[in-house]
Amino acid sequence: KNLLQYGEQLNLKKYNLNQAEKNGVLKYVASVISNQDGIVRDSLRYEGKRVITFKPILNWEIFPLTKILTKILELGKKALGCDVEIEFSVNLYDQKNKLPEFCLLQIRPMLINGLNTKNDKKMFLNNELVSKSNVTLGDGKIDNIKNILFIHPNNFDPSQTTKIAEEIGRINNKIKDDSNYLLIGPGRWGSTDPWLGVPVNWKQISKAKVIIEYSTEDFNIDPSFGSHFFQNVISLRIGYFTINKNTNDEFIDWEWLEEKPIKKQTKFVKWIELDKPLFIQLDGMTGSGIIMKPQTKNKELMNENQSTGI
Repeated sequence: KNLLQYGEQLNLKKYNLNQAEKNGVLKYVASVISNQDGIVRDSLRYEGKRVITFKPILNWEIFPLTKILTKILELGKKALGCDVEIEFSVNLYDQKNKLPEFCLLQIRPMLINGLNTKNDKKMFLNNELVSKSNVTLGDGKIDNIKNILFIHPNNFDPSQTTKIAEEIGRINNKIKDDSNYLLIGPGRWGSTDPWLGVPVNWKQISKAKVIIEYSTEDFNIDPSFGSHFFQNVISLRIGYFTINKNTNDEFIDWEWLEEKPIKKQTKFVKWIELDKPLFIQLDGMTGSGIIMKPQTKNKELMNENQSTGI
């Protein structure tokens, strides 16, 4: 029976630090706040509170973690052209005949350079934007998207994310091969846990050029920033937006989306096709991004008190 489909609760079990120490897990990663003098000691021989510091590995170099991480970060920056962040795991063994193992789990850019062309500084009124985000991946502009696929928060059911993925896949197949679309949905796109977002595979959203992840009061999930489709996001120059419900100046204009004629609608997903393309601009230096309604393209405004700059 595959328990992975039921999420973290059925796959993980919590243990306290006492159990971890008995199993030898703390040997390489923990220090002790000594009861005698309150000083942090890098040995479990002392009585006191155990704290995870990784100092035994970093100080004693029983495993060349620092050198490995430095090398991977250098290679990642050289390959992607920007700073990267990584996730990794390490297996250490007490047996002399078993060598330590370093496993690279994820690597992703801190920003994505060169979507198309250099940004021009302009100001736009918020009511002329479909969406604005302060945390995006991408740099440049996209001006050829007419199709939008979106899941309205009022029409979202976290228990039906697998079905939502299937609906999106069918619409994706109907969109012309030479067309792209803006994809808007709650939680983490591509999550292996269907309770954290819509568990689509890349084939189901292969024509998406810009992706938005948003959170709501009832579905407040940390964004994935496209990590589930890392290679595709990088190689295909996908723009990625995150909309935080707790950030006042980040938004999606749901009213504007809802008033547009529907090309196709399923139980959870709406597909609209605009007469004119959106204008999408991302600033890789600041991480901000805006999606402009077609009629506002390249319109420069002067009222900074009511406007958004990028």
